[in-house]
Amino acid sequence: MTNGTNENNVIRHKRRGYLAYFKDGVHDAIINEKQDTEKTFSDYYKQGYKHGLYIRDKLLIKEIPYG
Repeated sequence: MTNGTNENNVIRHKRRGYLAYFKDGVHDAIINEKQDTEKTFSDYYKQGYKHGLYIRDKLLIKEIPYG
């Protein structure tokens, strides 16, 4: 069972990294309104940034203040 547990820990750690990049992308799109050039290597960051732009545009359409 040690192998399974260790493997689960590795997967959990990787997911935490993926989510962090995605969240950073969303934050940069909505709050900073520009990409962080040090993170654009990550596809998860790019997806988060794109999603953040989508959310920001939806908020602007509904005239909801953001940032």
